Amino acid sequence: MDLPIEMKEARALLEQAERATDPEMKERALREALDILDSYEEDHPDTKSAERTVLINLRRSHTRRLLDQLLTIRNVEFGTWVKYVILLMLRLKSDVESVLQERPELRKKYDEFKSIWRNELLEVVKRLPAGRP
Repeated sequence: MDLPIEMKEARALLEQAERATDPEMKERALREALDILDSYEEDHPDTKSAERTVLINLRRSHTRRLLDQLLTIRNVEFGTWVKYVILLMLRLKSDVESVLQERPELRKKYDEFKSIWRNELLEVVKRLPAGRP
């Protein structure tokens, strides 16, 4: 099956994200790929089932890979962590849930990532000057 150019672009960005060692570059490539896929879905509501399957598989397989890599992402600035949290807990929420049902062994990594994020947030709040929210 010949994929639409948008799906090829998204796939290339997802593969780039998977290989990226810089956390900010990884997140940016993921976000751009998701933007393309979301836009394609919106612009083509009557997508053929084969294309829809590819679209879903792209999102899920790269969500699975991201969940598998989460704990290797180290020394990340707080703003970048927040971007990952938004990506995983809001934008990819249904994909994350599906992947975690299919691959329960990834749950531990995901929970550990959330724990790290929670601890990072608490550290930032502790450093705020008194009287500031």
